[in-house]
Amino acid sequence: MYAKCGQYSEAQKLFDRLPVQDVATWNALITGYSRHQQATEVLHCFEKMKSKGFDPNAVTFMCALKACISIGDIDKGIELHVELERKKTLDWDFFLGSVLIDLYAKFGMLARAREVFYELTFPNIAAWTALIAGYVENRHEEEALAVFEEMQNNGFSPGSTCYFWILKACSKLEWIEKGKNLHLEVEREGLLEGDLTICNALIDMYIGCGAISEAQHVFGKLHTRDVASWNLLITGYLGYNCDEQTLMSLKQMQVEGVLPNSITYASSIRACDNIGALEKVKELHAEMSIDGTFNRDMFACCVLVDVYTSRGLFQEAEKLLTSCSTHDLVVYNALASGYANYGLAHEALQCLDQLQLEGFSPDAFTYISMFKVCTAARDLENGKRMHIDAEIRGFLSVHTVIGNVVLNMYAKLGLLMEAQYVFGRLLSKDVVSWNVMLEGYSEYGLREEVLQCFEHMQMEGIVPSSVTFLYILKACSKLGDIPKSIEIHGEIARAGLLENNYTMGSALINMYMGLDLSGVALEVFKSFVHHDIALWKALVAGYVENEFEEEALHCFEVMQRGPISPDAGAYVYALKACSGTGELVKAIEFHHEIIEKGYNEDIAIGNLLIDIYSDFGLLNDAESVFDGLLVRNIVSWNTLVAGYLKYGLPSIALKHLERIQLEGLCFNSVTFACHLNACGLIKATKMGQKIHEEIGVKGFLEDNLSVGTALIDMYGKFGMLAEAQKVFDSHLEHDVGLWNSLISGYLGQMESEKALHCFRQMQLECCFADCGSFVSVLKACAMMQALALGKTLHAMILGSNFLKNDSFISNNLIDMYIKSGSLPDAHRVFDKIPTLDVVAWTSLITGYVEHGYCKAALELYTTMNSLETFPNEVTLLCGLKACRNIGAIAIGLEIHNDIELKGLLDSNLAVGTALVAMYMNCGFFATAQRVFDRIPVQSVVLWNALMSGYGQHGHSGEIFFAFENMLRKGIHPDPDTFAIILSACSRAGLLHKGSLYFNTMCSEFCIKPSLEHHTSMFDLLGRTGALGKAAARIMDLPISDDVARRTILYSCNKWGNIELGMHTFEQMLLSNQCNQC
Repeated sequence: MYAKCGQYSEAQKLFDRLPVQDVATWNALITGYSRHQQATEVLHCFEKMKSKGFDPNAVTFMCALKACISIGDIDKGIELHVELERKKTLDWDFFLGSVLIDLYAKFGMLARAREVFYELTFPNIAAWTALIAGYVENRHEEEALAVFEEMQNNGFSPGSTCYFWILKACSKLEWIEKGKNLHLEVEREGLLEGDLTICNALIDMYIGCGAISEAQHVFGKLHTRDVASWNLLITGYLGYNCDEQTLMSLKQMQVEGVLPNSITYASSIRACDNIGALEKVKELHAEMSIDGTFNRDMFACCVLVDVYTSRGLFQEAEKLLTSCSTHDLVVYNALASGYANYGLAHEALQCLDQLQLEGFSPDAFTYISMFKVCTAARDLENGKRMHIDAEIRGFLSVHTVIGNVVLNMYAKLGLLMEAQYVFGRLLSKDVVSWNVMLEGYSEYGLREEVLQCFEHMQMEGIVPSSVTFLYILKACSKLGDIPKSIEIHGEIARAGLLENNYTMGSALINMYMGLDLSGVALEVFKSFVHHDIALWKALVAGYVENEFEEEALHCFEVMQRGPISPDAGAYVYALKACSGTGELVKAIEFHHEIIEKGYNEDIAIGNLLIDIYSDFGLLNDAESVFDGLLVRNIVSWNTLVAGYLKYGLPSIALKHLERIQLEGLCFNSVTFACHLNACGLIKATKMGQKIHEEIGVKGFLEDNLSVGTALIDMYGKFGMLAEAQKVFDSHLEHDVGLWNSLISGYLGQMESEKALHCFRQMQLECCFADCGSFVSVLKACAMMQALALGKTLHAMILGSNFLKNDSFISNNLIDMYIKSGSLPDAHRVFDKIPTLDVVAWTSLITGYVEHGYCKAALELYTTMNSLETFPNEVTLLCGLKACRNIGAIAIGLEIHNDIELKGLLDSNLAVGTALVAMYMNCGFFATAQRVFDRIPVQSVVLWNALMSGYGQHGHSGEIFFAFENMLRKGIHPDPDTFAIILSACSRAGLLHKGSLYFNTMCSEFCIKPSLEHHTSMFDLLGRTGALGKAAARIMDLPISDDVARRTILYSCNKWGNIELGMHTFEQMLLSNQCNQC
């Protein structure tokens, strides 16, 4: 009695006082312990009974075997089995056989369980059921069904328990037809009436097979529904995303008076989370607090913590834990995992400390979460501490998954030596362990090590997974190892990993594209019957990366015509292709599609569109895309700012740079480079120096060559070449960008010799010149007219093979030869250019004009037009200058027509001015005046061109009339204007007018007289015989102005004034003596 009621101490006392103890009394005590799951006491009594000389019978053995199952002592169970066989008890007690089968099945020893079963002389229904249950519990459902069929064939009728297990097998296998047959059998046997366990098993089976309506039907026919029945239906709805039905079932269950348990609440909370019903979650939380669910079972608490943390509601999760009277490790793991997922490393580690303070020892899940958070937060110190702790507790030797996350932590943090050490000490390495090492090597560019690691993996007999091959393919591509790549491709095919494996197919396409084998990549693509978006993207991306942009666009268009709709990533590559080919119209089409599909808020797409629009000068469109982005990163800002700088709008660029700082974004090296560029363009010296200081404080100068290049370029624009040189010298290594910036800086300040010295120094440092380097030094040679050095550079350029791919260098070579006076060499370079662009034509035409070969220049211009190379503004200016110089009015009229077609008269003042000058020089005054009147903005240069034309034809009156008109329109004259006016006065002999204009120039317009002005006045005074006044002016001249004195000598000779002539000659001698000193 005492034993049955759980009064163990009383039962034991009474047992000990018994004068006679027999097997029956021992069995009574042992059975009592067994019924109340006191397994240790059962085995203790069993051994004590034997030591007292009592022989255990079948009942005793049954209790002992169940105790072994309960505490997981398989060794003791096997010992009991041996003893039973020795006593041959199994020959007549079949119930013992069923318990032994259960024992072995519980430990996964199915072969031993089956052996016990088939050794039974007459196995009963309990033995059959035990074997079936064992197979189901160990996920061998098909074997369970085979045994069930064998049992029925042997004439045994299944009981409720047997049906329970076989229905579970059908559920796991999703064998609905078999399940329906069993349903009919159960119904025929009348087991549905009153046996709720079978009814629940049927509901579970239908839910497992996806037949939710059938499950509802069974549930609806139940006369009595317990909490288990409701839970099956509720979890079933949840599993099939029927979240509303889940919550409705909870409500109905409560209406029917069935109290929810922890499982009910957990499922309902999940359903609320799925539909975002956080208020309902909080209501359920309150219900559980009231009915004491948290005090009975922590399962719902764990789910609630998980939901709160997944939504970032950490305060709610912490309050929940505080309100619970008891905690368990699973709850703490859920909280720690939530912190880890949000990257809150400090809080996750505090959670770890707290669970240990409460006496819990971290389990495998705890360590996995902690290592993940240390990896994400790059917290090596705590990561190492956790590693030591896990190793001391023996987790690394038992749990391969923990070893793998430790490996992953060290590999991700770049500590490959530590990763190798951990890897070497792992007792068990699975494919994941090897993959982690492969990923680590791959991430840090150690491609040879990737392949070596793969070879060792194969030698140890580990079968590679798809992930393994992804790392290998990437390594082969980067190494450029074509034979190895083909070998790996073969291995993948033999392993059957290509069949419908689009990820692997994409990786193969990427590899072959990386090896520049686009044809083979296309064959891989074609080998797939169906093409998913990943395959298309891999193909399009490969073409773009190999600069086959036209093929990429064609491929993209083919994809659009099929069933696959491009995603945001596909549009990224399509836009890159448009950028490479200059397909603005196509890019705009894609932009419209992107807006229609809702991808316009994608930051990668947005940044590309900003870049494309900026490249084409559509800065308003770029700004519009930028404004439409909900999230902007520093790349977005940099791209927009770079666009404004490219088109010479540094002020707007600087305003955007200020906005970046106001929005709290941190500048990166590109942003700083843009900022420096803007300062250089507007000559903002103080601002530039301030940014230089900031760059130094933030550590961007150390080994950051792009920022160094921008600094040198800025100081070069400021003319602060000593500062530019300091920045250059501060870098231990000099790349071609740094050298080019320094060379350009010297060149910009006309320091050609220093620029060339830098170029020679660059070669001594074994830094190979690029196109930019050669362009700069060619300009230096042109400035110095250093033809011999220019020819040497030409030879170097030919050796570097730059001329084949860069017309810009060819154009600069032409310019260098022209400025050095070697037109034949310039023409030879021109003739060898494979594809002549307008810049090449313009360079040669300019050279001919500058050297006075205007007729030849115009012949080139005509040839260029006939070849349908259309002139740009510079070409038109050169053509007009040639026409003006030789009076070629016919070609001038053709050029005028070209100007009208381009609409340049309204927009380009320089072209309008040159056209007026051409007509004036050719004597077409009325036409010149009509052109003049049409030009919207009439600058002083344009007025000068008009007046100069009149002056060349001796029309002094028209000059003075034009000058007065110019003043009336508010245009201020410049020194050139007065040079034209005074020259006109001199030629006309208008001494009074000339003197008046000269004085007006000095007093009213504050223009300091130049040599040209003085010369015109001396000539005027000489022409009018006022040599005395000329003599007085000599004293005001700078001592070196011998040209003016020669003009006076000429006038003295002309007008016979010997005295003044001698005085002027003496002044010239004095000037020469001073110059020699």
